Amino acid sequence: MQEADIVISRYFSDKERSAELLNYCFFQGKDMIKPEYLTELDGNLNALDERKKGEKRYGDQIWKVKLPEAEVLVGVEHQMKVHYFMPFRQWGYELRQYEKQYYQISRDMKKRLRDKEFLSGVKKEQRYLPVIRLFYSG
Repeated sequence: MQEADIVISRYFSDKERSAELLNYCFFQGKDMIKPEYLTELDGNLNALDERKKGEKRYGDQIWKVKLPEAEVLVGVEHQMKVHYFMPFRQWGYELRQYEKQYYQISRDMKKRLRDKEFLSGVKKEQRYLPVIRLFYSG
């Protein structure tokens, strides 16, 4: 992680600052996301699939946001310079976030499933938290 990323990560590890940023981005500045709704998660997005061992990826910050009506995962990527491939990397980060949810859920459920559900590792009605990524270039 570069020096500027470390400084920005520390700055936004404050829940009040991050809540303000997310409110600005998603709710035109209205105070909808309270600091107590935020839980910072591990930014480690390394592959959990055994076939992809060795892939190393980290998102700058990932917040679990518990709103009264829904829960979402929001990844904040700090960009100081233009990086034309970054949207594609972000898609990969989103995919890894969904994979992470899938592997955590399927690992816990595998023993209790039958037939088609056993093959996929999850129940038909299983839902995943939506993943939203945003860029911050301050």
